[in-house]
Order: sequence, then structure tokens, then C-alpha cells
Amino acid sequence: MYLVKKKKRLILFAIVAILISAMLWYYREKLSLFEEQPEKLRKLFLDATQITKVTWKLILTGVALSLIAVIIDLIALGWQKSGLRRLIIKPSGSAKIDLWSYFLSVFKIYEVLYFIFTLGIFYFFASIFSKFVDFKLANYISNVYLQFAFVFIVTDFKHYIGHRFMHIKPFWELHAYHHSAEEFNLLTTTRGHLVEAGIYYVFTGFFFAVLGVPIINIFWVYAFREMYQYLLHADVNWKLGFIGKYILISPAAHKLHHSIDEKHYNKNYSTFFIWWDLIFGTYEAPNEEYKIGIIDNPYNKVGFFEGQWIGFKRFLKF
Repeated sequence: MYLVKKKKRLILFAIVAILISAMLWYYREKLSLFEEQPEKLRKLFLDATQITKVTWKLILTGVALSLIAVIIDLIALGWQKSGLRRLIIKPSGSAKIDLWSYFLSVFKIYEVLYFIFTLGIFYFFASIFSKFVDFKLANYISNVYLQFAFVFIVTDFKHYIGHRFMHIKPFWELHAYHHSAEEFNLLTTTRGHLVEAGIYYVFTGFFFAVLGVPIINIFWVYAFREMYQYLLHADVNWKLGFIGKYILISPAAHKLHHSIDEKHYNKNYSTFFIWWDLIFGTYEAPNEEYKIGIIDNPYNKVGFFEGQWIGFKRFLKF
């Protein structure tokens, strides 16, 4: 068993070395200019980590969306049971990690961290897609409302595929970091592993390269989705009736997906429309209150960065 794991790690390291070599070759012209024009290195880093795209408007939009979700949560649950209370009054270890994750997410620091942590490999893949895959399928739809609906649905399907992919070992060892939350308090949606974020960046880069999505559409697609993700990770246990069965995934159905019982790990992958689970046979109706989390869970007992390192080591050791 030890030799098998060692062989897997050697293969992984070899793949990483090949990818880094490919990146250096791909960016060789830009790299050759750094000695003469060192500011280009700074600009490349800022562009790659998307810092140049971060504005106060973008940050405040993220904060506003979370505040709207907080208000809905307070109205639905009341102060005593609300996620806000659990976040600010003696927060648990799980809540503290969620707070860290939210701060890094809303101020777009996650992008910088996963770029550094993954050595820019996933940015390299995404840039390849944007350069050589340019179908602009969305442009074939002239009506702006139909175009938005098309982009929204295809993007949601992308999330379903990406989510299912992250449940395949060894990638599950990264996604388990998100599932390690032991309570829902709205901000749990922002909890994620840095390497997983890089993998999702590749999925997103590929889909948007194929669609050729206008920037304004990307903004509104993710604004709607982000708002709903906060509610999916609220402890409201709503089933939503007919809508929850056939149109949108309900908070109760998503809570089943987070159940600590492993038989539920591969159920209810959808993150907005429930259609995908119904079509691909992964839907299970929620019928009880579920305890959430994962077995063998060290993440809420340590700090954010130590937890990231533990998840990465588990990924490498598989």
C-alpha cells in the first residue's frame, strides 16, 4: 500500500513539473522582458489573480448580498436560532472557519491565495481556453433576456458537473473541506479549499470561453447565484413544496447533501436548479433533520491555513 501511494505521489509531482515547464515555455516571451521591464511581472501577477478587476462596487455588492440573506434568515428563524447570532456570540470552531472564509471571499483574497498556492497552474489552463476556444455561442442569441437565461442555465449546469467531479476521489479530499462545516450559518457557502477553487476556475474558464459571455451577464449570473447560495447554507430547512421538487434545489435538499451519513454524499448535487439531479438520477427528497459534517473531521479544531494544509496533504496521500 505504501509503495502504491508513493507511486501515485511521484506521478502527481511529475505532472506538476511538466505543467510548470509548459507554463514557462508558454510565457517565455513575457518572462524574457522582466529583466528589462520588471513592472510587467507585477502587472502579470495582478491580472492573473484578477486583483485589477476588484472594485469597491464589486466588494460592496458581495457584502450587500450577504446582508440580504442575513435579514431573511433573521425573519425566518428569529434572533435566538439565527446564523448571525451563532457567528457573533461565542462562535463554534466551524463558524470561525466560515467567518475566515467569508472575509477572504468577499474581499477577493481567495483568488490571490489559490493562484499562489497552486503556482498559477489553473490560471494557465484558463488562459489557454480563452485564447484557443472562442465559440461565442451566447452571441447567436440576439434577445438580451433569452441570452441571459441561456447563460444562467448553462452556467448552472457547469456547476452541477463541477460539483459531481469534486466528489470523485482524490478530489473529494479537497471538497471535503467544504463539507466539514458542522453547522449552517449562511457563510458556510464561502468555505472551500484553495486548490478546489483553482479547479473550479478551470471549469469556469472553459465554459465562458465557449459561451463568450458579456461581462454584465457574468456579473448578474453570479449575483443571483451567490444570493441563493447564502440561503442554501442557512439553517432554515425549507423544502419549498412544488418549487423544491421540480424547479429549485431547496435548503432542506442541500442540507441532505451535507449530511454526515456517507450515503447522502452523492445526492442533490444541484446548486440552483434541481433539474440536473432529476435528469441524472441523483435527487433524493429530504424527509428529516440531518446532522451535517464529515467523519474524521479535524478542520474545525485548527486554524484556516492549517486546515487548508491538512486537506492538501489528504489529497496527495490518496
